[in-house]
Amino acid sequence: MSKKKKNSKKYSIGVDIGVGSVGWAAIDENYDLLNYRGKNSFGVRLFDSSETAETRRLQRGARRRYGRRIKRIQILQELFFDHLNISSDFFPVLKETVDKSWSNENNFEKKSLYEVMQEIGYSKEEINKKFPTIYHLRRYLMSNDEKVDKKLIYLAIHNLVKFRGHFLYDNLDMSKGTGNQEILERLKTFLEEASLNVNIENSSFSDDTIREIYEILKDEKETRKDRITKIIRITGREYKDTLNLLLGLSTNINNIFTLTDDSTKEEYRAARIKIDYNSDSLEEEYDKLGDQDKVNFLEIGKEVYLSIILNKILLGSKTISEAKIKKFKHNKELLKKLKQLIYGAEGKEEYKKIFVTQRSLIKNRYQDGKDRIVQFSIFDRYINSHKEKESFYKVIQEKLKAIKAKSDNGEVSINKNDLDELIRQFEEDKFLFKLDSIENSAIPKQNNTYEAELILKNQQKFYNEITDDFIKKVEQIISFRIPYFVGPLVKNEKDPKWGWNKRNDVNLKTRPWNFSEVINEMESGEKFIRRMTNKCSYLIHEDVAAKKSLLVQEYEVLNELNSSYLFDENASNKKNRCFFTREERIWILDNVFKKNKTVKHSMLLEAIKNSPFSNLKNIKKIGGTQKEKEFATSLSTYIDMSKIFKEVNDKNIEMIEKIVNWRTIFNESSIIKEKIREEYKEISEDQIDKIIRLKYTGWSRLSNKLINGLTDKKENKTILEIMRDSEKSRNFMSIITDTQLGFEDKINIENNKNKSKGKRITYDMINDLHGSPAIKRGIWQTIQIIEELADVFGSPENITLEVAREDGKKGKRTQNRKDQWRQIKDNIIDEVLLNGLDENNFPEEIDYANERVWLYLLQGGKCMYSQEPLKIEELQNYNIDHILPQRYVKDDSVDNKVLVKTIKNMEKSGEKLPLDIISQDKKGNMIRWWQSLKANGMMSDKKFFNLMKTEFSDDDKDRFIARQLVETRQIIKHVENILKERFEEDETQIYAVKAGFTSQLRRRIDLPKSRDINDKHHAIDALLAVWLQKFVIEKYGKDILNFDIKKEYHRKSKGKTVEEADKERQAKEFFILKDAIEWKHDKIDYSTGEITKSISLKEYFFEMMFDKECLYTKKIGAQDEMFFKQTIFSPKDKNKLKKIEYESLKYKKGVYGSCKKSHSYIISHEKKGKIKYEILNIFVIEKEKIKSKSKEEIIEYLDKKYNKKWKNPKIIMKILKGELIIENNFPFRFVSAQELHTDKQLTLDKELYLKISKELKGNSNVNEKQEFTDSDFDELRNIILKEYAVIFTEGQIKEIKEIKNSIENIRELLKITAIGKYSKIKEAGRYKKSLNAEIAYKITQSITGLNEKKEKIKK
Repeated sequence: MSKKKKNSKKYSIGVDIGVGSVGWAAIDENYDLLNYRGKNSFGVRLFDSSETAETRRLQRGARRRYGRRIKRIQILQELFFDHLNISSDFFPVLKETVDKSWSNENNFEKKSLYEVMQEIGYSKEEINKKFPTIYHLRRYLMSNDEKVDKKLIYLAIHNLVKFRGHFLYDNLDMSKGTGNQEILERLKTFLEEASLNVNIENSSFSDDTIREIYEILKDEKETRKDRITKIIRITGREYKDTLNLLLGLSTNINNIFTLTDDSTKEEYRAARIKIDYNSDSLEEEYDKLGDQDKVNFLEIGKEVYLSIILNKILLGSKTISEAKIKKFKHNKELLKKLKQLIYGAEGKEEYKKIFVTQRSLIKNRYQDGKDRIVQFSIFDRYINSHKEKESFYKVIQEKLKAIKAKSDNGEVSINKNDLDELIRQFEEDKFLFKLDSIENSAIPKQNNTYEAELILKNQQKFYNEITDDFIKKVEQIISFRIPYFVGPLVKNEKDPKWGWNKRNDVNLKTRPWNFSEVINEMESGEKFIRRMTNKCSYLIHEDVAAKKSLLVQEYEVLNELNSSYLFDENASNKKNRCFFTREERIWILDNVFKKNKTVKHSMLLEAIKNSPFSNLKNIKKIGGTQKEKEFATSLSTYIDMSKIFKEVNDKNIEMIEKIVNWRTIFNESSIIKEKIREEYKEISEDQIDKIIRLKYTGWSRLSNKLINGLTDKKENKTILEIMRDSEKSRNFMSIITDTQLGFEDKINIENNKNKSKGKRITYDMINDLHGSPAIKRGIWQTIQIIEELADVFGSPENITLEVAREDGKKGKRTQNRKDQWRQIKDNIIDEVLLNGLDENNFPEEIDYANERVWLYLLQGGKCMYSQEPLKIEELQNYNIDHILPQRYVKDDSVDNKVLVKTIKNMEKSGEKLPLDIISQDKKGNMIRWWQSLKANGMMSDKKFFNLMKTEFSDDDKDRFIARQLVETRQIIKHVENILKERFEEDETQIYAVKAGFTSQLRRRIDLPKSRDINDKHHAIDALLAVWLQKFVIEKYGKDILNFDIKKEYHRKSKGKTVEEADKERQAKEFFILKDAIEWKHDKIDYSTGEITKSISLKEYFFEMMFDKECLYTKKIGAQDEMFFKQTIFSPKDKNKLKKIEYESLKYKKGVYGSCKKSHSYIISHEKKGKIKYEILNIFVIEKEKIKSKSKEEIIEYLDKKYNKKWKNPKIIMKILKGELIIENNFPFRFVSAQELHTDKQLTLDKELYLKISKELKGNSNVNEKQEFTDSDFDELRNIILKEYAVIFTEGQIKEIKEIKNSIENIRELLKITAIGKYSKIKEAGRYKKSLNAEIAYKITQSITGLNEKKEKIKK
């Protein structure tokens, strides 16, 4: 650790943390930037944003699936080679050693079944007759009683192993068909859970009803619409959207779940989540949900859907092969009918145009590296490319329509039944439905094991080598899968990065039939738990608890119950609100929550009428719950376990918690059974089976220790005990923040154990925090910046953090308002609400972006405070009012705005609330109207709550102010604590402010922000944050978390009359912003100490933005570990094969566009007596290979790789991706030997910057005159041509000079100046020329750029 510099000058640091940048600024006591070696302490650190864990996990999962498929086939090859002695030329051995290494390669991998059968010895006629598809071969081997070639057996088994089917059903028996009890149980569970999702109480279905519904779902003779109509006669219309899912229709998520939480509803609406079991992107839609319980419910539905699809595929057959052959015959008949129709009605030439392609053309499709599919007939294009389906359908449907017209007119004589059938097939998207389609995802593994068993048993009498043990091993290859908690089967236990399994025998090969013998599943599972369990959001060293644990569920229920409140008849009056007492809570837990998995408000109100508490008899309404009409929490685990073990008590609670934990971790029934049998012998097999059927997933954010381990300093009680036992209802946040209880102090003590004061913060400390990789990458860059500033200037007095919301998004773009309005109108129940809209006077194009227009629509064309009609042509004459006073709540969202008549806006002045200005006789009618708007999606819950607010107390004001100023996310709290610990000896204060408030300050002083022009806005945001915090500290004191509004009133009222003070209180502007605007900055001559002049806040920030130089640095090195760009091309594409950058076996399967570069070496060597320089790339895929090589070995490797044959080569320098290079006095970022990126940030004067910023931001009023003139455009163009002249070719200069003034062209010009962005102007900005080592310099920068080293590349 470097010696810490003594703090010689008080200063403050501000940082703006994003997912791809960190802005930073350091200012002294007079708000001036610190200076170091002539550089301002003001800059931006840029880096590639981190990929989400979800994205990496999906890609890793796909790789492992393909890898394990290859491994299955390798094991199958090995088994057949050893037992049936198939010649090695059929699937060659890679290494002729004792432990044969088998490849997935074979001589039929890239050949059609037709070609392979010919090589085996079958004639063309035999193949077409007997084996036109693999399904014919499989069926033939199952049913024909004759000896066949072993290679045919392998071909069929290979296909069954490669595409083995899904693992959703445990007890499916293909020999008995698919309508077994397991599927019916799934359907029953799905429908009963669906009833809860759509708020249907006490809904249950008998077994006979479920069987009837399932039979209707399977009936392919009926259309999907008719099937749904039949079923909703049984279930009710509320199930319609849920039933759509079971029939493969796309369904909006908001129609499946009744969402009462407005933010979730809005989030789902913005994400446009649609569930479609046919979709390839289903997993991505699940990710958007962010709710494992909803995903679990949808997965149950998917199991039912797949069983319906399986029934559809089987067509009454016992095996898939039989069904596919029926489908093949059906397709053949349809094609024959279509050809006959076209030939008979359209003639020979049209027939040839649609169906005939020269065989040689098909065979040589990729001749000369070009795809010649465009020369195929329409039908052959469709057969050979899925992309051609739409055009094929369009052509044929038009032909059929024309033929039908000719037939109706008597022009042609055709079979009308055939024509009608073909038209129907095309309309239902069923014509020639391919045998290998997405529907095959419905095939379960049980079918493949069943077919494999039939094939092998049928041939067993002809081959002694096909023993029962051999058959069993083949079945195990198909049906076995590695438990996910075992992970990758790597052997190196010392390197846990790639695997964690525990082996019983490291020398024995792992096979499906000896897996338990080789792998210790129990210990592997325990290691997996320790590896994967997240840490508590508060106690950062403690593991989180299972979400379904008894402890967590009791905490969640108590937290919601203690936050809820009760109303009597006067439900709108806050004074009539009351909370449950201790005795009432205990009674409710025992008599309501322990008996019902879902507790609705109506259910609880009914229950308390019959309770022993007479004071609750008149309660009419419950409020304060997470959902509008029910509790979001549940004691479902208690209910489940009570059914299994008769009761839950102190004797079995520890055992139950352990079982819940196992069930959450392991999805393999076998291992849970084994663990229970091993540890709890008293549990019966029947009880174990019931436990296995439970589906517990997900983890809490909290640990057991936090909930029920830490105790308070007053009564030595845990958080859970306080929630249970306190007479006054207390929720988690009120307990955790109560300074008298001291939990925050105890949490800090626990988190700071084993830490030494003043110790530098390490990457591991940040990486261990609970949060997304994206935000943690930004935090780690921030820590390094702060450490360097502390080294340079000493420890700071204050550090202010501003962190991007929503994992990097400082603002969330919601659904397009036009689409949102259409969705509201489509789903509206009470259309009377729209009667106030004056649609006759609507403009042709409604400007949905206009706030007045949008509020007008959402209010049904009426004033929100009087219900009087508004005229759309006079919207500019009405006022937009903030429901809650702007002075304390700086909420500019639609949820806090209404459109009202001017008179009503004047009535609601000062701190009045909407209900204060509505007369008593009109309140009831007004509230009912508001409720209707909310119920019909025209108003959010939050807006309704704001309108219904009856008072705005000082406590409310304190809470709102603190909420707007102070960052509350737990990961940021942990960063605060880490920094506090780091600088504790220096008493540095750490603050985290919300990004939204600095944005309001920016808007208030009209400070422009354009991400298109340069990156300086990140540094300005950091300066705004540190300025705001420093200002608030100086103006109002340090403890803004406990802001006291009464003290502030008293302070502000000194020396003022009562009238003046009252006027001050009633001012509409948020008072901190108002005070900030009045701030003045004294400019000091530090040589004399005199104040030279004072400038305003706006002048101060404009000076910083346009007159102060900013430092820019970029994180260097390859920031992802991807080997290739993901686009893959056909290996038959000769043009791509010529460009292969790295030899790999993958290129026999497909060709990747290019390899990802890791770093490069500059090599010097002699040529004709002169020293020459070359720059050569190392790919990410090679990085590990050369990691431990010496310089000499690296030179040898590169010489061989690039076939250079150098003389006296030397490594001059290693250059990492992103390093700063100066060439011809112009800054570049190094990308690879062939590519440089510009690194010069565009600098514009204030006037031009403001014009561009305004132009790109755009105006909602299209009639407003645009200020960005052609001369302004010329000025921008000339600046870029001059400042970036070194990167342009003559052709690019000419093109730039010819482009005209437009918003699109402004953006294209600005892209030239941005690091690594593509511009349509012939890739200007991405410098494709290799750097010139003779004249170039490498600049090594510190993380802030305050320190740097310049090094000439040529030695």
